[in-house]
Amino acid sequence: MIFQHIRFLFCAAIFSIWAASASAQDSRFPTILIKGADITLIECEVTRVLDDGTISFKPTGEGGLEQGVVYAVLVNKREITRIQVSEEKTKSSLAKPVPGHRSLKGLPKGTKVMLQAVEGGGASKYVPLRMDELTIDVKVVVAYLAGTTMTMNFHNDLDRVLEGRLNFPLGEGQTVSRFAMTVNGKLREGVVVEKAKGRQVFESIVRQGIDPGLLEWTKGNVFKARVYPIPAKGDKKIVIAYEQELKDAGKGFLYSLPLHFKAKVDRFHLRAEVFKQDVAPDLGSNELANLRFEKWNESFLAETKRENYLPNQSLAFLLPKQADRQRIFVEEQDGKTYFYLTANPKVIRKAKSLPKKIGLIWDASASARNRNLEKELAILDEYFSKIGNLTVTLVVFRNDLEKPREFTIRKGDWKQLAEVLRKLPNDGGTQLGVVDLTKYDCDEFLLSTDGVSNFGQSELVHGKSPIYTLNSSPVAEHAYLRYLSQATAGTYLNLAKLTKDEALAQLASVPYCFLGIRQKGESVTETYPRTAVPIDGSFSLAGMLVGK
Repeated sequence: MIFQHIRFLFCAAIFSIWAASASAQDSRFPTILIKGADITLIECEVTRVLDDGTISFKPTGEGGLEQGVVYAVLVNKREITRIQVSEEKTKSSLAKPVPGHRSLKGLPKGTKVMLQAVEGGGASKYVPLRMDELTIDVKVVVAYLAGTTMTMNFHNDLDRVLEGRLNFPLGEGQTVSRFAMTVNGKLREGVVVEKAKGRQVFESIVRQGIDPGLLEWTKGNVFKARVYPIPAKGDKKIVIAYEQELKDAGKGFLYSLPLHFKAKVDRFHLRAEVFKQDVAPDLGSNELANLRFEKWNESFLAETKRENYLPNQSLAFLLPKQADRQRIFVEEQDGKTYFYLTANPKVIRKAKSLPKKIGLIWDASASARNRNLEKELAILDEYFSKIGNLTVTLVVFRNDLEKPREFTIRKGDWKQLAEVLRKLPNDGGTQLGVVDLTKYDCDEFLLSTDGVSNFGQSELVHGKSPIYTLNSSPVAEHAYLRYLSQATAGTYLNLAKLTKDEALAQLASVPYCFLGIRQKGESVTETYPRTAVPIDGSFSLAGMLVGK
């Protein structure tokens, strides 16, 4: 099992070259999305009708009404009028008849009606299909590598076949290793192939009138797939597994699985196993209640089962470092010899020369609503206070640029700039390509964005000045943001993984990097990473051995 994980991590770097690119979805949890305007049907009870025609509705089930959305009012499956929700409340909603449609005055209190979102009436284009069962299986090997398998069962409550699209967002450094889907009641496994071959097979199957399952890697490290058919009154099971290297958190290696599901599942099963671990994992930062690791053979095992459960809490545990842990692994497979090396070099922090002129490149597009604004502002506050006196050129972009503004900061007082950032409206598309950093005379740049472009040119123009990228959004183009920083001797700060103090330490120091390998002869080939990468804790190197 250990080498299966290692070989996959080695191949993942190569596979990513052929991955497809498309728009990312703003979804923080795995789901199948289906067209909302076609299926949104909510039973409501009329609780009050006012003289001005305002109606108060109370949903009888778990569904709710969206403020501003137009709904058709159905009685005995026949539309009698249309209303628009004017106020959305926890237990009831207020609505008024759409101009030109009849009033509901005189409708008795307690009357039950069906409301259906009108296409083009402001309803969400896609809504999640109900997931009734979720199983999560976590396996950690050699204290540095983890595999997570999520088995999700989705149920179609309607009496007709549905088509949907699977969205599966992953974090930085996580790569899909398995994809399976039920077809005609049987679970069928997918295979990883080069992009050209995958497209050829896809088109061949389509010509036969069969719907293929094609998992695509999109921007923001979101995987998506078309799901069809979803049987009427039936189920569709999806299995996705992904691999990752665990973050070195100082005293140990941290595994974290944020669960952001918004609806309850009928059955929830979580199982986490840590192989060949002498010391029990530390659950200090875990949010799941009543979870405990028990010794089982040479491993530690934690397991929990729930019913009618809302999985919206994070699983997290720390694997304490063990001094005698083996660091190098070698295996032969199909005539080739692979190696995997992991080490914990002492990170040498050298204070950098603090800049006097900073370019603050600020993403104010609609996706910026997902950023942790307060955390980003807190880090900037500490950094500017440390510098003291400086000039900041603020460049705000969406699908186009705003006119740059210059701010002079004395003794770290940047209140005026902070207030401007707080008041910026987050709307519109994202076009990183409108940003040309060579036009600004700055010692360094702070780029605050998730890196996901959905309009026009997707790559900004940069020069030699260091770029420090700050991202606090749950869905982001991690690889591109890291590339920008590494290419300019800056640092990528993924604030979802870093504390404020950790981020500030990296901002104020020269990046400590792995530059490459030196060898006599060519006994080591196909190494990864192949370029300079910053080191902040553990470091891994994979490759192939030639000869003996």
